[in-house]
Amino acid sequence: MSTITLLRALSSALLLTPAALAAQTIRVVARAPVVLDLPGRPLGEPTLAVHPADSRHLLAAAMVHDPTAKLGDTTRARIGCAAFVSLDDGATWRQHIFDVRGCFDPSIVITPSGRAVFAALGLDPTAPQQGDVLLVFNSPDGGSTWDKRAVSLGRGHDHPMVVVDQSDSARADWVYVVSSLMARADNAVLRFGLAVARSRNGARRFDPLTFLRPTTLMGLAETPAVLSDGTLVVPYVEPALGDGRTMLPRRRAWLLKSRDGGFEFSRPLYVNEACGSSTAAFSLSALAADPSTGASRDRLYFACNQASPSDVVVSASDDRGESWTVVRPVGGLLADSTMTRKLMGTAVSSRGILGVVWVERGRNVGDRCAEDVYFTASTDGGKAFLPAERIASGAACAVSRENGEAFPGDYFGLATDSEGRFRLLWSGVGERLLRLRLATIEVVGASPSSRSP
Repeated sequence: MSTITLLRALSSALLLTPAALAAQTIRVVARAPVVLDLPGRPLGEPTLAVHPADSRHLLAAAMVHDPTAKLGDTTRARIGCAAFVSLDDGATWRQHIFDVRGCFDPSIVITPSGRAVFAALGLDPTAPQQGDVLLVFNSPDGGSTWDKRAVSLGRGHDHPMVVVDQSDSARADWVYVVSSLMARADNAVLRFGLAVARSRNGARRFDPLTFLRPTTLMGLAETPAVLSDGTLVVPYVEPALGDGRTMLPRRRAWLLKSRDGGFEFSRPLYVNEACGSSTAAFSLSALAADPSTGASRDRLYFACNQASPSDVVVSASDDRGESWTVVRPVGGLLADSTMTRKLMGTAVSSRGILGVVWVERGRNVGDRCAEDVYFTASTDGGKAFLPAERIASGAACAVSRENGEAFPGDYFGLATDSEGRFRLLWSGVGERLLRLRLATIEVVGASPSSRSP
């Protein structure tokens, strides 16, 4: 065993000792509402970005609901999206309402050069009954002002996610929009595959879409990531639909990698099939990459919802997705079998610490009501997790008539800043209306995580 390998092994062992774990704690530095001028408008499905070089520069986006709108009919066009920027660490916010009707699935980033990019689905104004269009808006100044005209990436998309290359490679500042896309492959069957849109100039223009259909099964895109050398990683799942279209007993998770900026992709790399079943409710998975400069750099984490027993589980890869650890639950044993956990986001700090946020739901609670919001962290590469911190209680019970059919969404905004802190943005009830709330979270007493021996 080399000296370097021995040192890594000793470091990993020390991190796993009970004394070391006991000395590490999660501390919520601040909780605050996001004060906006949107009276009577519930807000849901928030996303959050932090300027890579300025921890006080926060950029958020969310769906802006109309309580009178119905999600399944033409009144859905009353639902919009907005971006919110703060240059003073969340003390004050400015808002921008995008000119998008029937807006869903917002996603937002800030590039290293300070541009901001917003993507979402919206109804085509020329054919409101014929599906959504994927629209991308650009801001030259980090979200303070936005271009009026969007770039359209076409119809048939679902769950678009924006990611930016923050590496020192020749593709630094390239922007990718990854989504699920309903299209016909060689066998002419209409089914979801993966779409990758690439921009080499900060999302002002995009190259032609790359459509990926690794197998004849349905593929649903999950959270993408970019590694330190500019490698694009696109995870996806093959769902177990239970309707005759697949024979899978549970979801299978895979990922694809591109070393050339999304022109060519690797063969599918298997992650796991630890989550979901043919009877499980819809849920998203999340991939996160370690951006730190230490031994754990580029470590990948894949988190998902285990169906039975209900929990959020995480596996890790130290070889860029070629192999994965066994899954580990993040929240310990469930005290009540009627409780369910739902993953809402993951992120890795500049110190190599993995953060995971989820919601817990209990008995006699509707599907749109998330009772409690929890956060936990792992400082040893996903082998063990610190005791979870409850961030909010009764946070998202959107059952009042003031919210109509508005709902918190399937994800929250979880980001990290240049100081190694986690910033969590969630949709919670304030005076019976869904509002955005922001928390700043630190992991105290933690050393950077090491690479597994």
